Amino acid sequence: MAAFETIRTRLIIAFLAVVLFSLSGLSLMLLISGSRSAKEDIERQVTAIVNVKAQLLREWANTIKADLGNALVGEMALVDVQKVLMKEATPTERDLLRSRMLAQVERSRYFTTLSLVDIHGEVILSTERAQEGTSLKGQEYFEVGKWVSYVSAPMPSTATKTPAVFAAYPVLNPNNQAIGVLIGQVRYETLENILKETSGTREPVEVFLLSPQAVVQSASQTKP
Repeated sequence: MAAFETIRTRLIIAFLAVVLFSLSGLSLMLLISGSRSAKEDIERQVTAIVNVKAQLLREWANTIKADLGNALVGEMALVDVQKVLMKEATPTERDLLRSRMLAQVERSRYFTTLSLVDIHGEVILSTERAQEGTSLKGQEYFEVGKWVSYVSAPMPSTATKTPAVFAAYPVLNPNNQAIGVLIGQVRYETLENILKETSGTREPVEVFLLSPQAVVQSASQTKP
């Protein structure tokens, strides 16, 4: 495994990508025997794949953040979002905004739910009504999302216990002060598709996303 320790690449979305090859018998034998040319070839291939995956993940995260930000100035209308977060909206206005959020989710390639969270962490409005009134205080994606757009590392969903990714985008008032956060749960298959893509590789590959503590967060589950 020492040959792989130098090919880890830290990504901008707060977790590590490590690409490990499912070596054929011949490659494994050459690696064990210490063949320099075999090790160098494997390292070149692995490094190339890591670089490609890292770039795809950056693009994926940037697209998600942009899509979330566009929702605020598009279907949802920032002024209506501000009224809801400042608790100035009527029940009818709240219902109308929730309907527009649901329409946004239906059209989105990236999100399964959208929620408006006030500056204290309380979910004020959500496409999942059961989430309203719950607290996200202390969740990293909420705390960071109060100030900058953010995409989380995969984490267990409290509802389904399956991996989930969350994106956050700050909501400002007319004086450019933070009053809340728009949070979307990301369609997890959009991440899995990046991990599973193996075009251009000469060997079957398995791709793992690791946390900084080296805990596996997600895997491509590619069959050799």
